[in-house]
Amino acid sequence: MSSIIRQKVGDKIYLYESVSFRNADGKPRNKRIPIGKIDPVTGNPIYKPEYLADMAKKGTPIEIPTTTMMFSIDDIQHSSIKDYGAFYLFQSIAKST
Repeated sequence: MSSIIRQKVGDKIYLYESVSFRNADGKPRNKRIPIGKIDPVTGNPIYKPEYLADMAKKGTPIEIPTTTMMFSIDDIQHSSIKDYGAFYLFQSIAKST
């Protein structure tokens, strides 16, 4: 059985493919193969080319996200939050009374 494991080492997060099996004595074991890391800016996985080629050969393509929504500091500083939820709550209470 195979799964993808995230492991944090320092300030980086690495991705491993963990394959579980039983040895000759019947004891459970696993083998980890490094397959990539997580991009600290976008949070998207960055896979090794060897892993992508191996998965394509097996017929299991990996979906790689291409677009991410990034905001600049200027966009964040000039944004505003409009709070209408409380207004509608109080308006409905006023109508019911």
